[in-house]
Amino acid sequence: MQFIAAKDTTTATVFIMECFANAYEKYKPHFDKIIASVQLAETPAQHAADTVFEVVEAPPPSDTLKVVFGEGYSLEVPQNFNKERGLYMGQRRGDSYIRVDVLDASKQKDLGKIIAASKNAIPGASDAQNVTLGGVNGKKLTYKPSNTVDGEMYWVIKGDKLYRITLNWFKGEAKDYKPVFSKSVQTFKFEN
Repeated sequence: MQFIAAKDTTTATVFIMECFANAYEKYKPHFDKIIASVQLAETPAQHAADTVFEVVEAPPPSDTLKVVFGEGYSLEVPQNFNKERGLYMGQRRGDSYIRVDVLDASKQKDLGKIIAASKNAIPGASDAQNVTLGGVNGKKLTYKPSNTVDGEMYWVIKGDKLYRITLNWFKGEAKDYKPVFSKSVQTFKFEN
């Protein structure tokens, strides 16, 4: 004999009894007790996971700055920024960073000419504005690296070196990045 029973719609209990040589009648009282004692299987209740996955957004740039040193300069960057691939950046956004390039200026020291020669390669570059960095007169350009990113470039020459500071930030988070980056660039100093 074969019994198939279900307590729910996903799990079934199958119970099979076999007797040989017409012995069923002899064992029937025992089979009846066994059949009466069978507990049907059921699908285990779904338990809520004991692990909670929570998306935590990395913090914006810190208002607290730390001093970093480069080739002939020092600069204060947000405390939660580290140098990665030549960029000072936090963990929140890969398109929001500070970069300082130190280039050879031994052959051309006219900042106006250097910027004019470079301006065509800088997307959406504005006209240069006069600024002072580290006590030296320099220039600043605003530009648009992409549709979602804005930026500024600061240029200053000291000795035979051109220092170019690039600030990029995601437009949607300009309120978090631009004030801190502006504060940072004003801390630029020459260490020669």
